[in-house]
Amino acid sequence: MCGYIIMPRINEWVAVKMAGPGVRPLRDIPIHIEGRRHVGEMYENGHLTGLHLLDGEKMGGGGAAQCAASGKHQVTGTNG
Repeated sequence: MCGYIIMPRINEWVAVKMAGPGVRPLRDIPIHIEGRRHVGEMYENGHLTGLHLLDGEKMGGGGAAQCAASGKHQVTGTNG
């Protein structure tokens, strides 16, 4: 995280793990990722690091209607 922005609250952050090789890092642009969402406390070295994890299956394309029909979650936001 950059030191010049306000840190998001713990419930405003979604960690994404992409299936396969993943995608290149993107910053400050809207992205669309489809996948399965998990909600629960995540810890690293004894510190709470997040509450939301998305197992990313596809980036880009598709719309909210397709996500709703498939039973998968849609997350649109910024990565950075």
